[in-house]
Amino acid sequence: MANMFVSDLIQIGSFVFIAFANSKTRFLGKDALSKKRAGYLFAFGSLAGIFFISLTAAVLLMSGIGELAAVQNRNWFAIAYSILHYVAVSLAEESICRGLVYNMFLKKTSRIWAVALSSVVFSLMHLANPGFNLLAFINITLIGIAFCCMAIKSGGSLMCPIGFHFTWNLFQGNFWGMSVSGTTTSANTNSILALAMDSSMPSHMSGGIFGPEASVAATLVVVVCILFFYYRFNPKGVPGNE
Repeated sequence: MANMFVSDLIQIGSFVFIAFANSKTRFLGKDALSKKRAGYLFAFGSLAGIFFISLTAAVLLMSGIGELAAVQNRNWFAIAYSILHYVAVSLAEESICRGLVYNMFLKKTSRIWAVALSSVVFSLMHLANPGFNLLAFINITLIGIAFCCMAIKSGGSLMCPIGFHFTWNLFQGNFWGMSVSGTTTSANTNSILALAMDSSMPSHMSGGIFGPEASVAATLVVVVCILFFYYRFNPKGVPGNE
């Protein structure tokens, strides 16, 4: 817990630094961290994150890859602290990857390349996580593309991907009790439910120790997520969406 707390402070500090620098230079764009529509975009992203990670869990359950196990002696403090932890993660990673890195590539190349390259960088940030493999790399890259779609369709605001990132991780680990990008949670103490994977299943089906983000189920769900945000997400107040 102490190491996690230090890591969270560093991540929050990174976000604060980027936000302060952006307030002076606008290198992320004037609307990246603007208060305009921030509440609506964050709320929409948060609800979407809950929906899509729960859809992933439902696919795993209905396919017989996972099953709900008993949960005993929940550590409610750890569950509550995870809210702060995943807020820190989402703020730092979105401001860095969809903010700093994306805009750095956008200045040098086209939007499609900026989306692709920043998403690859995002995926490679998970390279040292336990269980990271080719399918995890592909899926995290796809998730990065989904986050870019959210930001672009929001007029450059990072609030929607921050909200999605936050609840996707929170509900994955501390509601459903699954491993989050290789950072295993103890389903017996740190989650509301416990979705246990069938150990006889190959890793590309169960996600292995990396968790569902390294599974085919996540691939399918994230592709649907990208299509939804690219074709159907048109928040009011954004130029071109009226």
